[in-house]
Amino acid sequence: MASIPPAMAPSTANWHWKNKNVTTWAKTWFERELPTISVQDDGNEVSVSEVVDVDGDVELGQRKSKYVPPMY
Repeated sequence: MASIPPAMAPSTANWHWKNKNVTTWAKTWFERELPTISVQDDGNEVSVSEVVDVDGDVELGQRKSKYVPPMY
């Protein structure tokens, strides 16, 4: 089971946007979870053997004490 990043610190100003950088957590998650996936179709199998490089940022937003996932 995947672990969840720790909660953001409580604050009295929680009505405003807060962002938490979870890039390190996400990189670890990809390295652990992606090699467990394989897909088979018409006798062919595709799988991930290892994650070599991770590029980009991952942030988790919070507003009014509720987590807001990014929308792309």
